[in-house]
Amino acid sequence: MRGGRDRDVVASLCALGTGWQAPSGTGDGNVPMRSGRDRDVVAYHHVLHNEARDTLRDVRVYLTVPENDDDQAIESDRIEPFGRDVHVSNRRDEYGNQLKRVAIAEIKSGEDMRIGSSCEVILRPPARVDVSRKSRKSYDGGESDAGLSGPE
Repeated sequence: MRGGRDRDVVASLCALGTGWQAPSGTGDGNVPMRSGRDRDVVAYHHVLHNEARDTLRDVRVYLTVPENDDDQAIESDRIEPFGRDVHVSNRRDEYGNQLKRVAIAEIKSGEDMRIGSSCEVILRPPARVDVSRKSRKSYDGGESDAGLSGPE
């Protein structure tokens, strides 16, 4: 607060690099190939840059956290502050999404601060789908090929 006025400052995050850390021996490293593995590490690195003339104090950043569902299980989620003192707490937004709240004491004018987040993702086997001709239905619930003839 300066001169009796509250100032709200909004900082944006810039993701660096790719989100997936590809398993070793998978080619170019840009796209993870499964090759029998069911566990991968997802890592994001963000940069906060203070473009204001003043030092930003009590900066709060909210990072989304992947959640368990039918397709994946999440383990070992962590925040990497790259040597800075931060306070991390678990939160949920109004829609029920899991968040990590990262509180940073200060970011000086012109300073960049890096924050990383990572977790292990265990992919569950996909649900089996019966694609036999007998089981195929159209979107309206009728037979998908009803009334149609083959190429002539």
